[in-house]
Amino acid sequence: MSRIAPNPHRPRARARLVVPVLLLILALCASASPAHGVGRADGEPPADATARLLDELGADAQPADFYMVLDVSTSMRENGGYDEAKTALRTLLTAMQPRDRISVIRFGATTTVFRPLDAAPRGEAAVSAFLAGLPKPNDVESDFGAAMVSVSGIVAAAHPSADGYRPPTVIVVLTDADLYAPNNPRFADESAPGWEALRLEYAKAVAEHGPISAYAMPLGDNGRGVNLIAKVLPRAETLSGSVAEQAARVRALEQDARVRKGAAVVRADRDATVRARFAPAPAHPRGARPTEADCAGVEPPVDPIDLSTRGTLCLTLVSTAHRIRLTVADLHTGDPAIDRALPRDPITLAPGVPRHFPIEVRAHERTRSDLFARSRSYAASTTVRGTVTATRAGEFADLLRVEGPYADAGLRDGRLAYTGRVRGSVMWSVWALLVAAMALVAAGGTAAWRWFPAGVYIELSMEEKRSEFPESTAHPALGMRHRWTHEHDPAAGAITSFLARGRRPRSGRGVTLTARHERDGRIHTSRRRLSVDDATMLYGVRARVLRRPPTPRPGGADPASTTAEPAPIDAPAQNGRYSGITRPDPGEQHTPVAPAGLIPPTPTPRPPR
Repeated sequence: MSRIAPNPHRPRARARLVVPVLLLILALCASASPAHGVGRADGEPPADATARLLDELGADAQPADFYMVLDVSTSMRENGGYDEAKTALRTLLTAMQPRDRISVIRFGATTTVFRPLDAAPRGEAAVSAFLAGLPKPNDVESDFGAAMVSVSGIVAAAHPSADGYRPPTVIVVLTDADLYAPNNPRFADESAPGWEALRLEYAKAVAEHGPISAYAMPLGDNGRGVNLIAKVLPRAETLSGSVAEQAARVRALEQDARVRKGAAVVRADRDATVRARFAPAPAHPRGARPTEADCAGVEPPVDPIDLSTRGTLCLTLVSTAHRIRLTVADLHTGDPAIDRALPRDPITLAPGVPRHFPIEVRAHERTRSDLFARSRSYAASTTVRGTVTATRAGEFADLLRVEGPYADAGLRDGRLAYTGRVRGSVMWSVWALLVAAMALVAAGGTAAWRWFPAGVYIELSMEEKRSEFPESTAHPALGMRHRWTHEHDPAAGAITSFLARGRRPRSGRGVTLTARHERDGRIHTSRRRLSVDDATMLYGVRARVLRRPPTPRPGGADPASTTAEPAPIDAPAQNGRYSGITRPDPGEQHTPVAPAGLIPPTPTPRPPR
C-alpha cells in the first residue's frame, strides 16, 4: 500500500506564494462588506443591475461563515511558510465584516476544533491575540481526511437563523499538501475507501444546506496531496499562481462572494407569502372616505360585518418575507359585489410593511321565496384569493443563479364573514300545494267518516221484555245512520239517532256508535266503541254489533243452513203500530239480512193508550 510521505526538499519559492494566496481569500472575505464594488465609487449607487439587487437585498450586511482548516504538521515550519501564513491571516481578519464568523480546525496526527464558530476578532489587539493563540505546527503526521470528517459534521450541524437565513459556508484549507496519516487506514493513501465516503458526505451537506465554497491553499509542490483535496471537494478552487494572476482572480471573484450572500438571502424567504385580513373602517365624517392611514389601527372584528347597506372596509395586506419584495395580483373572492371593490392593479409589498386599502362594499341583495313574504338578513362568508410572486424573480434567476419558486404562491387568511339583506316574495306555488294537501286531507277524512266496515251490521232492539210485549223485537240495521222513534216505551215521543262508523274489525274495537237522544227539546249525546259481538245500552235501546251471515248458495240450500227472511226495515212493524227503525239515509248501504238463528218477531197485541 503506497503512502504519501513528506517531502523535505520543497522549493522555498513555492512556499513564498502563501502571502498572495491568502490575499486572495482576504479579497473574497472583504467583498462581503459594503466596500467598493466593481465600477462603484464612494457615495454613489451601484452601477450595474447585480449590485443594485444586492443592495436592495441587504446582502452586504449578512454574515458568512469561514472554516479555516489549518495544517499543524512539522512540515509547515520549514522555510518560514507558517509565519508568512499568519501574516496574511492578520490582513484577512482585519478586513472581515463585523457579522462574519470564523472557526479554526487544526489537524495533524489528530483533529480538534481549536476555535468554535464565533464572530471574527475586531481591532488590532484582538487580531494579534487571535494569531498568537494559534496552535503550533508540532505534529509529525498530517491526517487531512480526519480533519475533513470533523468539518463535515460541523457544517451538517449548523442551523439557520430565526428568520431562515443560512449564511454562506466557506472552507479554506491551509496546508503544504504533505498529507501523511499511516495510523488511519481510511485515509492512508489515495486509494483508501474513506475519500469516496467523505465526498458523499459533503455532497449530502450541499444538498441540505446549499452551496459550499471551498478553497485549497497548497503551500508546497506535493501534487498528490492536491489531488486528495480535489477528491473531497470536487469543485474546490486551488489558489495558486503569480501575484498578477491572483489579482485578476480577485477582480473576477469579488462579485461572486456577494452573489453567494444574495442567493442565501433569497433562499431564506422561499416559504414567505402574503397575509390578508378585512376589518370595518373606523368612524369618519359623512362624505369623507377613510384613508390608508385611517385603516392602520383597525382590528379584525369578532362578529360578522353588516354589509346590508354600503359601507367601507379596510383590506390589509402584509408580507411575511424578511428581505425580498413580493407582488400580489388577481385579487378575487368569487362574489361579484365584493370583487368590484378590490384593487385591480398588482400590489408590491416591502418585507414586513403592511399596506391598507379602503374599499366600499355592499353585499348582494338576495331574494328568498317564503310563505309570508317577510324580509330578513342572511349570513355568508368569503375568502380573498390572489397570486403571490417575488417582485424580482427574473433577476434572482439571471443574476443570482437561484432557482424558483421564490415564495409561496397562495394568499393566506383573508376570510370575510358578513351579513346581507334578503327580500322575501310570496311563493304562490307553495300556497297551491298547501291548498291541495288540505283538500286531500278533507276528502280522506270525509271518506273515513262515512265508511262503515264491511261484513258487520248493527242490531237494535228494546231494552227488556214487557207484559204487553211478550217477545222483544230485534231490528237488524245495515248502514251508517238510523233513527229510532220511541212510541210505547217510557220514553215515548223521544227520538234517538244512531251514527255508526269505523274500520275493518281485524283486532280491537272496530265500530264507533254515536247516539243522539232528543226528548222534550233536550239533546243528549253518547258514544261507544264496540267490536264484533259487543252490545251496549243507549237511551233504552240495545245496540249490538254482529257479523253478517254468509249469503245462501243458489240452487237450493240446506234447510238447516237457511235463515228466515226478516221483514223489510221500512215495513210496518209486526207488533202493530210500532214503527221501529226508519229507513237509512238515501245512498247508504241497505240490505237487511237476518242473522243466523234470529227468530222473526211475532205479532204482539197493541198496548193500550
